[in-house]
Order: sequence, then structure tokens, then C-alpha cells
Amino acid sequence: MAPEALDSDFRYRLARKNVHIAFANLGQAFQRMMLEPKAQQKFVPELNDLLIRSHVLASQITAAGPFLQSVGKSLRGMPRNPCSAR
Repeated sequence: MAPEALDSDFRYRLARKNVHIAFANLGQAFQRMMLEPKAQQKFVPELNDLLIRSHVLASQITAAGPFLQSVGKSLRGMPRNPCSAR
């Protein structure tokens, strides 16, 4: 594997790890807020929805990663501008 490919893979894995850490931090903060008295709890449904939607988005991006890599590999041998190949 080329060094730039290893660097790209490393950066992708590190970014994915940071996303998981951020979600864990957000989930823990939300959980701590839920332990507060009801009068102190602000925007509970909205924050819960944000947490869920963000997790779904990150999961979809993670699932798309390998697919996009395989598409990129298959397109490397093709000309950049298909119209100019005529």
C-alpha cells in the first residue's frame, strides 16, 4: 500500500474515532442533564432528536466509506473526461 493511502486511511480512522468520542461525550452530558431536576432540563426532546439524528448520519457516512473507496479504485483507470476519449 502506498504511503499516501496509509496516511489517508489513518486520517479516516482517526476522524471516525473522534466522532465516536464526541457522541459519547454528548450522550453523557445528555444523561447528566436528565438527572437534574425537571425545572433545569431545557430542550430535552430537541437534544434527544439531535443526538439520534447525528448518530444516524455518522453511521451512514461510516457505511458509505468502504463503498466510496471501492468506487474510487474502479474509476482510477478511466479517463477523467469521457467526452474527450472519442
